[in-house]
Amino acid sequence: MTLNRFIQNVGVQFQELFWQDVPRYPLLDDFGELKRQARRAGAALARQGAIRDELGKRLAESERRKTALATRTQVYLHVGDHRNAWRYALELDQVRKNLERERADLRKAEKLYHLQRAHLERLIERLAEV
Repeated sequence: MTLNRFIQNVGVQFQELFWQDVPRYPLLDDFGELKRQARRAGAALARQGAIRDELGKRLAESERRKTALATRTQVYLHVGDHRNAWRYALELDQVRKNLERERADLRKAEKLYHLQRAHLERLIERLAEV
């Protein structure tokens, strides 16, 4: 038994004796179970990274589309074609609204990625202690 495991066990016993608390995390003495959890966490991290990357690509494409539509709208306004300028301005407005949602989705995906990475790091630390 490692020193960290001993200290953790003493801490749990101390909590049970004085505060009748349940430990925050169940003690997993099973190395195999920790390895399985780490493997699943690694796969989840990879999936979350792929989602984050895809959202980043989608956001970049939408930014390019927004720039192109803004330019096209200005050109049609400059040549006096108000009908086409209006059509592209409406599309530009829609793209801007979508960009707001995509940015929020990307922020959420990045947060989930970092949380998943931290979870995996904790599991790896626990594996090193066993």
